[in-house]
Amino acid sequence: MTPDIILFVKIVNTNSIGRETMTSNKTRGIIKERELKIKLIKEGYTCVRSRGSLGAVDLIAFNTTNVRFISVKRTMSKYYSYKAEEEFLKTLAIPPFATVELWIWTDKFEERKAGWIKKIIKGGIDETKTTNVVLVSTPTGKSWTPNGL
Repeated sequence: MTPDIILFVKIVNTNSIGRETMTSNKTRGIIKERELKIKLIKEGYTCVRSRGSLGAVDLIAFNTTNVRFISVKRTMSKYYSYKAEEEFLKTLAIPPFATVELWIWTDKFEERKAGWIKKIIKGGIDETKTTNVVLVSTPTGKSWTPNGL
C-alpha cells in the first residue's frame, strides 16, 4: 500500500524578471469570496460562486428555508463607501423569502481589526409577521386550519 501524497501549492505572482509581486486586488477579492463560501457551506448552505464576478452578485447561498444573494467586497483603506453597490443591489428582483446582502472584508488598519461587515440590503421575511395558512379538507367537506390559524 502506498502512502497518500499531500501536495501544497503556493501561488506566487512574478513579474517578467522573476521577482515576486503583490497580489492583485481582484485576486485578494476572490480569496475572500472563497473563504465566505466555505463559511456558508459549514453553516449548512449550498453555495454557488459566480466565476469571474461578472454577474450581479458573487455568491448565491441557499438551504431549505432561504436564499441569499451575496456581493463580496474587500478593502484595505481606512475609509470606504459602497453606496453605488448598495443602490444597485436594491434594484435586484428577488423572491420574498430571499435576501440581498453586501459582505465587506476590512483588512487591519491602525486600530481597526480585520473582519467581516455584513449588511442586509433588501428582502427577508419577518417571521414574526408571516404565517403560513394551510387549508385541510376533512371527510365531511369542511375546511379547517391546524393550530387554530
